[in-house]
Amino acid sequence: MGALADGQRARSSPSLSADWMDARDQPLGDRGTWGGAMAMRSFVGVAFAGVCAFGCASAAPAIPDAELDRLGEPTLAIVDRARGSLTSAEEQRDRAVRRRDEARRQLLVAEPAVEPADAHLVGARAGLDAAKASGDPGRIDLAERQLERARLFGEEELSKRDYLRRELRLREGEVSLAKRRVELARAQLEEAKLMTLRQAHDPAADRYDLGRFQASVRDRWNAFVAERERLHGEEGPTRTAFERWLALRRDLVARQGLVPARGGDGAPTQPAAPGALP
Repeated sequence: MGALADGQRARSSPSLSADWMDARDQPLGDRGTWGGAMAMRSFVGVAFAGVCAFGCASAAPAIPDAELDRLGEPTLAIVDRARGSLTSAEEQRDRAVRRRDEARRQLLVAEPAVEPADAHLVGARAGLDAAKASGDPGRIDLAERQLERARLFGEEELSKRDYLRRELRLREGEVSLAKRRVELARAQLEEAKLMTLRQAHDPAADRYDLGRFQASVRDRWNAFVAERERLHGEEGPTRTAFERWLALRRDLVARQGLVPARGGDGAPTQPAAPGALP
């Protein structure tokens, strides 16, 4: 469930290495289950654990691409791979933004349904009071069943809203994490440029302080790890909210055979797992 699988640990050094440069995309998992949804977050947080940061205090040192023009293609292999990792990080960021926007849209659809559900419950209670005043057993039985359905419907709408609010916070955290990943990828690309110049014994390498580049990567790595841990703390409450909504929806379906219409706005009749909003 968590963003870190058992046995996985953050590397002690985020600097450029062959192991980090060999990182590859992992399957996203089954988006129809909570575990599958969390696989995406594990992917963002671990499979590219060496790539991210945003909002670090110091500006990242950079090397103009023109400094590498003297070097041959084989020499630039590590730089090309670092550029590929940056492109991948940017694509992940863009996907995270789209998922956040979809979560926001789903919440906007769900929010207005809570007030009508409350009004329906009030009406059902009034109906039961009227039935009791009539003394008709059949009418009382019907009113009691209508009140129970109204209560379940109201609880389901509230639990749905709670889940979607938490899901949106989680998605916003994913965007922040993805931005940090992009910034670290950029810092590691600059470090790769300097390492390439040094390995080629190019005189231009003497103009740059390796320590600054390593510190830039380290700062952005630390920011990434901190954001990843914060996001990890959001997963448990979101899962609990989702499971509560799912249980209430199933109870509602079992008791009345169908879910009340949502008013033609295209809202779903079945809940979706976190990370797979309909």
